[in-house]
Amino acid sequence: MTVSIISVIARALNVDADRLNADSDSDSIGEWDSLAQVDLIAEIERIIGDRLNPREIARMSSIKSVMTVLESREIDVEPLDSLS
Repeated sequence: MTVSIISVIARALNVDADRLNADSDSDSIGEWDSLAQVDLIAEIERIIGDRLNPREIARMSSIKSVMTVLESREIDVEPLDSLS
């Protein structure tokens, strides 16, 4: 299964996926607050069937960093170049 980073983050933040791109981060998306971060972490943990560690969670503040964390766990993710 390939994980669509945009879809996962859009769902967790409750925003339209068209608002997100490879450069989106918690500073550029107002809805990406601490509560949305909890939803994002829960959604990712549900998808991967495992818990994220505190270091991984702390790193996840952008679409690129979410992708990096998932790739480090050898999760198949949609390439970022398809988002541009």
